[in-house]
Amino acid sequence: MMLKRFFGDTNMSNNPSNRMTLRNGSALPHARHGVCRRSLLGCAVIISMLLLLWGCAVPSEKEQEPLSAPEQTAQASETAMTESVPIETAASVPEETGDFVPSWLLDNVNYLALQEWNAFLDTYDADRSLRKANNNNASGVPADYYYVYDCYTWDMVTRLDELLAQFDLELLTNLTVVQSDESPSLLDQLTLAGILRENAEADITNPSGYFYREGTCSISTLVTLTGQDALWTKPILTTYRYCAKDYFDPAFPQLENLRNSLCWPYTLSDGTEVLLALSEERAVILCDQENAVICVEMDLYDRSESMNQEALEQIAEIFDFGIVPVPSF
Repeated sequence: MMLKRFFGDTNMSNNPSNRMTLRNGSALPHARHGVCRRSLLGCAVIISMLLLLWGCAVPSEKEQEPLSAPEQTAQASETAMTESVPIETAASVPEETGDFVPSWLLDNVNYLALQEWNAFLDTYDADRSLRKANNNNASGVPADYYYVYDCYTWDMVTRLDELLAQFDLELLTNLTVVQSDESPSLLDQLTLAGILRENAEADITNPSGYFYREGTCSISTLVTLTGQDALWTKPILTTYRYCAKDYFDPAFPQLENLRNSLCWPYTLSDGTEVLLALSEERAVILCDQENAVICVEMDLYDRSESMNQEALEQIAEIFDFGIVPVPSF
């Protein structure tokens, strides 16, 4: 996604030359305030997919709302790896499926902090008058608060700082967006060989996305299984997100878009435990690692064929859930 790379100096928020724009001068849509939580999640996915499909990326002139980091969702499961708490079961999911949310997700401080942050945003500046008054960051909010967390007043900064202290989390900084045709590539800038396992029978195409200095990142790409026994052969629009646990991530996996999903635990061939979720619209893989939560979300935009559980389990086997992104700057 982004072309102006090192964006995070907290004193640069009022400098127009430091705003992030597309090469053609158009703006990347911003997500959040004044929009419901489900819309935020939807915008996150849409932004990632637009970057992949159109090969462009980058935050914008502040006529639009600030970029509050894109994307993604949470997961559910039955007899998950630890204690589980049932979530509301959608009518389209059989009761015997036993949709559950693992306690490691519900107890994650990032998840808890985001619940409180979203609750605050849902009631703050309801008529959007403060946003209009502070268009183009007239209030001078530091850049990382403004672009990453969509704070456009100092009251918002204060509330965010309170949550960071309450949950012992740190800010994400230096948002960097990388297009699919940029050099060095997104994976090179993250010092990653890839997001697939070494011997995976699959390919990825033109990865694009964004990352922060702390390693949290989102990688959007087309994934295609290439093995002769592949149960799903169509390219899959995929977003692979690595969420570092010590940093407050405004796109940390949530539950909203799992309500209509069939969810179950699965153990990969290498022993890694994941949670899988499948609906007509998307497939999700969620993995809890020591220092990060990894969420892989796939858009099943082609409704001519339905993915089954066996196919999703096979797809889960191709991803490397042991990556550790290390930004090269």
